[in-house]
Amino acid sequence: MNRLPNHDASAIGAGVQTAQVARVEGTHWLLGSPGQAVGSDMTTVTPPPPSQRARADFNGDGITDVGVWRPSSGQWFLKDQFVRSWGLPGDVPVPADYDGNGTAELTVWRPSDGAWYTFNGSTVSWGLPGDIPVPGDYDGNGSTDRAVNRNGQWYFQAGATTLSYGLSGDVPTPLPPALFVHLFGRGG
Repeated sequence: MNRLPNHDASAIGAGVQTAQVARVEGTHWLLGSPGQAVGSDMTTVTPPPPSQRARADFNGDGITDVGVWRPSSGQWFLKDQFVRSWGLPGDVPVPADYDGNGTAELTVWRPSDGAWYTFNGSTVSWGLPGDIPVPGDYDGNGSTDRAVNRNGQWYFQAGATTLSYGLSGDVPTPLPPALFVHLFGRGG
């Protein structure tokens, strides 16, 4: 008998599962002779595509993690995971999966210099003081792209393209609620 996928196919592909091989023994109903059959029917179940993954998944389990960033101290508190200092007062938290590895990176955008600072990673200058960071997967490759909005102009690091959409004073979307509150000081 075949069973539903129930074990990881490989140690490096956790979440990719395969069915087990089945063996059947019995007697032929018409001839009365004993017989056996052994077979396998592989069923592979893969993780969801990057576009369907949780945005703030810091441990790679596919579920959005609960956490806060404390602007006064620059500390990140991820429930049941860790407390880490990263960022300065005045920074804007923009955690996301920038490298496409399936987990979000602790990242802040610094309005004073327009740079994106990633913990244990890179510093990328993309934006100017007064911009609004709007990270998202704008090119559909499964990793988050850095982007800013400036008075109705969208500037995307992916492909270094721009788009004119909106007016000065509009609030760009996608803008996570926590980021909206941080930038504008009220619920959206």
